[in-house]
Amino acid sequence: MKISKLLAGTMSVFALAAGLASCSSEQVEPNGFENGVAKYDQTHFMKVAVASPAGAFSRADFEDGTADESTVNQLVFVFYDNQGQPTATMQTFAEVDNEFQPGTNDNVTKFWTSVVPVNMVQGQNMPTYVMCYVNPINLDGLGTYSLQEIQKSTVQAVQGARGFAMCNSVYYGQDPVTGLTGPMLATPINASNLFTSRDAAAAAPSLDIYVERYAAKIGLTLAAGDIQPVTVGQVGKGDGEVTLNFTPTFWRPNAICENLYPTKAFGTQADATGAFDPLNTPSLDVMNGLFNGTTLGAGWNDPTNFRCYWACSPSYFANEYPFVSDDVDDLEGNTKDYSIKYFTYNDIDHSEDYKGVAWNNGFTTSNTGANASGYFYSRETTTNIAAIRNEETGNPAAAVASVVIVGKYGVTGADDLSADGTFYVDGNNNVFYANESSAKSAMIERQNVLFTDNQGTTPATNPTLFSIKHPSKAVRGDRNVVGRYVTLQLTNLTGDEAQASTLYFWGTGEDGHNAYIPVTEENLTTVNQLLWNMTGNLEMYYQGLAFYNIPVHHLNWEDAKCLKEDENGLTKMYNWNNMPIGALGVVRNHVYNIEVSSITGRATGLRSDIQPIVPPENRC
Repeated sequence: MKISKLLAGTMSVFALAAGLASCSSEQVEPNGFENGVAKYDQTHFMKVAVASPAGAFSRADFEDGTADESTVNQLVFVFYDNQGQPTATMQTFAEVDNEFQPGTNDNVTKFWTSVVPVNMVQGQNMPTYVMCYVNPINLDGLGTYSLQEIQKSTVQAVQGARGFAMCNSVYYGQDPVTGLTGPMLATPINASNLFTSRDAAAAAPSLDIYVERYAAKIGLTLAAGDIQPVTVGQVGKGDGEVTLNFTPTFWRPNAICENLYPTKAFGTQADATGAFDPLNTPSLDVMNGLFNGTTLGAGWNDPTNFRCYWACSPSYFANEYPFVSDDVDDLEGNTKDYSIKYFTYNDIDHSEDYKGVAWNNGFTTSNTGANASGYFYSRETTTNIAAIRNEETGNPAAAVASVVIVGKYGVTGADDLSADGTFYVDGNNNVFYANESSAKSAMIERQNVLFTDNQGTTPATNPTLFSIKHPSKAVRGDRNVVGRYVTLQLTNLTGDEAQASTLYFWGTGEDGHNAYIPVTEENLTTVNQLLWNMTGNLEMYYQGLAFYNIPVHHLNWEDAKCLKEDENGLTKMYNWNNMPIGALGVVRNHVYNIEVSSITGRATGLRSDIQPIVPPENRC
């Protein structure tokens, strides 16, 4: 596939990042506290302003959220002491004024300002930090989790009945409570922010809390008619050429994380369970060092705008990814869970949970499909660059978030095309087979494994003995076999014809000597391994189903660093070893507008509509 224009790296931030409280490191205890502990049951008041996108940004790097994306229906405030343990009473506001007021700069606007009661019981520690959860999906545990527990927890949805979920954004800055520079997770509270009367709090400056959406926003644009037809040769009746015309039916993000951390995570290694470990959060110097010499650079952290442009999703700490679709689900009952979700064509076409955006005369982001906005809202998905570069961890293309365009091939010029549109292609010589019968006949002609005599002079040619199928687990063993590959397999040992009752292959007899020996159920796997090795693979297009895959570019993508030439001198293969940190991924609170002007080359086939779509490693 050739993408002549791909601007996934051109993105816009559509919500705001976390806040640094405007408070001093000089703490004076409010009335009613002694040594940081409440002397009796009491209520203090704090004026809070929660910030969201401005109505119109003057900077090109930022983009407005829509009304639906920006609407706030519930605010939940949770307080913590200086050890990050919950304290005071969780406060919930169900009626929120969404009127925008001027903010701290040209891309920050306050949408809600009010006085929040801070209810304390005797013996509780004084609140030192506050988290604001906007339109939370689930309130369970919010009031009891420590900050460390919040960081290690996961959620799944980015949008619920209340609207788009948000919470404090995270960036690296100086914490006025500890005096240290690190990830600013919760907004610090100064003692001067707490008042014993509501009126006094209302007259005071607000404590500003900046929030960002959990969701990343992904859109795709492709000009109508710009997926070019592919010509392949045909062997069989009529010979000549066949033209394959790809008709897109849906697109959607693929290889997306199954879960999301409620707050942005930064880590260099996981804990013993494989999850994010807040105790191993790197310093700002370490983070900047990771990005030095790469396209991200130190600009990934933006404290002036209370945000940053990178984070670690749960998939970041995974240590393996699938090589091929068999690793996810081999359609024989062998399945495995990964931190990333790989969708099937059936998911995208039929599932209400996973349905794709329908194609309509060339997709644009204003199209009316299953998703009326023409965009997808996605969970954060990033991958450790070491996992991408380490061939032992799996297929690098399967480790990064991508967009898939799925559809069906129509065929012109073919003789005897299958009634359901299924066809086969020999990728080695670009030869097309219109149906299973012609594909089987061609592969039977190649086989020199099975014979109808014990002298090896008459190859078996009866087509009823064979099938064209994907190598089974027993046959392929530990080999990674691309999902679309099928081969010639012996599947009938009990046929009516005499040829089925006695077949021979070169093997070791009972006397230990090599000879042509009969095929039995016991040695059938060995026979099929030999057949596979000799006849090779064909690419199957079940009902014409196929897909194109586009990894999502994150920051400052530079093609010259990331692509290499294939054996034909065409620049279309990713050079994973040179992939810069941060070049690929989906990060919350960003908009990814992918613009594709044309696509050439044959799409990747699917042998079933329930085969997981695992991207091919080196195709662009």
